[in-house]
Amino acid sequence: MQLIALQHFFARIAKQMDDIVRRLRVAKDPRNPALLAEAFAVAAKVLDSTSVAKKSTRWKAKADAEVAKAKR
Repeated sequence: MQLIALQHFFARIAKQMDDIVRRLRVAKDPRNPALLAEAFAVAAKVLDSTSVAKKSTRWKAKADAEVAKAKR
């Protein structure tokens, strides 16, 4: 049972990351701060769910920096 739950968990993570990568690839401007902020936030969320706190914090900081750029 735990193996099946783990497989579903990783499949969900892979889907989230694939969605972000796809959006970055088709974006008119893949360096758009709003888009990058969303991508970094998803990465942080994925890392949070895997208990990789140090990396999660780094991606949250990147997301916050892009949000600040978008507001300028």
